[in-house]
Amino acid sequence: MFSDLSGYTAMNEKLDPEDVEGIMGRIKAEAVKIVDEHGGIVNQFVGDEVLALFGIPTAHKDDPRRAVRAALELHKLARRISAEVEEKIGRPLRLHTGINTGLIVTNLRDTRDGTFGITGDTVNIGARLKVLADDDQILISQETQRLIASFFETEALSAKELKGGAEGQGAARHSVPCDR
Repeated sequence: MFSDLSGYTAMNEKLDPEDVEGIMGRIKAEAVKIVDEHGGIVNQFVGDEVLALFGIPTAHKDDPRRAVRAALELHKLARRISAEVEEKIGRPLRLHTGINTGLIVTNLRDTRDGTFGITGDTVNIGARLKVLADDDQILISQETQRLIASFFETEALSAKELKGGAEGQGAARHSVPCDR
């Protein structure tokens, strides 16, 4: 699960750096708590992006559902914190998220770069879905949608080829509606 914060640049342009650090500290602490509560781990933060893993180091049959539930809570968190700063920065804070399900190659590494080193097409597609997601949107892959279909309402979106993907790979996208 990749979640990125929209509005981060506006915060940096309009707020004191200590205020931005305080807001980001709150978001990161809450993100870790939310992901942990759903059985995942925050592998790393890169600027204003959260990379969370579900199924590592222990896999669960419902890891895709756990990831979607965590993403929904993270989006609520961003909207809640946005209410405190929106007027000051002139725009809302919103997350945009990409979730993909599949096999990855992983190994333990230096924690300064994230707890686990992860590679594979599953990772690439998840990152690309995040880039395609609009503000306050959670995009999921076809495989993730298949695994969560009986638990979440999703909306099929027009197929859009993911940059760098093999033919047909990751073309099907679904959106999970975020509560407003």
